[in-house]
Amino acid sequence: MHCSQLSIQILQRVRYRWIKPLWVRRALRAALKRFGKTQSGITVVITDDSEMARLHRRFLKKRGPTDVMAFDLAETRPRHRKKTALEGEVIVSAETARREAKDRGHSPAAELTLYALHGTLHLLGFRDGKSSDAQAMHRVEDEILTEIGLGKIFGSFQK
Repeated sequence: MHCSQLSIQILQRVRYRWIKPLWVRRALRAALKRFGKTQSGITVVITDDSEMARLHRRFLKKRGPTDVMAFDLAETRPRHRKKTALEGEVIVSAETARREAKDRGHSPAAELTLYALHGTLHLLGFRDGKSSDAQAMHRVEDEILTEIGLGKIFGSFQK
């Protein structure tokens, strides 16, 4: 995919009435614009724990489902990449979002939006392996989610 503008596609492999594709689009659009990726194409796949577990095992050699996985689909030759472009796929588990949201005291739609944003930030180069990196990443997530009107989602359960 070569994008001349911002494109965010949502593919729902599961259907729940609580899923809010508009929230996901707003969050990703805000993140991509914030970091100057105005010619980007992101596909968000909303799936279930079963499919997520298969993908988790296939690509990361880990058992069980996870909340989000992100794949950079851009050309691998850095000199051909535009600084304003990003191409990727973010896969999120609706079942994990519903389960975690209940434990964390907010809506599953907000949790799912957080997952999609988290995956997009990974595509933008954010890492969360070290505590300090994770804190910086989660701060940006909450800033973006607040900017689009959802408020702090990650920070709401980190007290």
